[in-house]
Order: sequence, then C-alpha cells, then structure tokens
Amino acid sequence: YHDVSPENISTWLGTLMSKLKPGGLFVVIDAEASEGRDEESHRTSSDVIKSEVTAAGFELVEESDMLANPADDHVGPKWEERDSLDRSLLKFRKPM
Repeated sequence: YHDVSPENISTWLGTLMSKLKPGGLFVVIDAEASEGRDEESHRTSSDVIKSEVTAAGFELVEESDMLANPADDHVGPKWEERDSLDRSLLKFRKPM
C-alpha cells in the first residue's frame, strides 16, 4: 500500500474495486506510521489506510493486531529489522 503515491491511491483503489467480484476480499499489511504517511520510511498509518479504502467504497471486515509490535518507535524503514516492525493487518471487502 505504501508504494502507491497519495496522488494515485484513488485510481489504484478504483482499479482494484473494478477487478474484484462482489464480496471479493483483499488484505493490506503495512508498517505503521505515527500518523499519516511517511513515504521516506515506507510507513502508513492504519487510520489513513482505513479512511482511503472505505472512501473508495470498500467495507472494513476485520483488523488484527497479530503483526503489531508496541515496542516499534514508528521511525525509519528498518530494512534489516522487518520482523520488529509494528504492522497493521486490515481485511476489506467489495460490497455485494
């Protein structure tokens, strides 16, 4: 998700919406940002993701904290420490 530029996210989500069948699911796993988007460190706040994806017409079905890590300071990409990232796990559905 973080690799799609903010300028292109609505187009990208529109394309995804058009490709999924009604009831189709997709999951977003992304590194948590403290807030908003941190394009340099490849992190996006789960609040931003939920807002953008639901604004595109998808339904938030489920979110899980199974990839969360409260010890992560939400700073930098930490390429060598990926397993230590605080990550959001969000499941969305195209309405029926």
